[in-house]
Amino acid sequence: MRGFFVRWLPNREVASWHENGTVWGMPMTADQIVEETSQWPVDAVAELLDRIALAKHGGMSATRENAWTEVALRRSAELDSGKAELIPGDVASARIRKIVGR
Repeated sequence: MRGFFVRWLPNREVASWHENGTVWGMPMTADQIVEETSQWPVDAVAELLDRIALAKHGGMSATRENAWTEVALRRSAELDSGKAELIPGDVASARIRKIVGR
């Protein structure tokens, strides 16, 4: 799998792709990164997003991370048991727009 190092430039391009230890300067736009990463496995994209968020905003406290883990496990169990159901994003967005009057 290919990997990359991200460096934001003034013109919002990024540079320095590498494959098998070879680095070359090929500036990429955000759209090109989205296109490239859309072909990656879901877990690789999730790891990239986590790493970007941590680099940008820092880590999460252990207390907060444990709380979010508990919420995720509880919600997953509710979905598995049928106690809760998923709502498609477009339906949820329509409900929100109705509530806020848009």
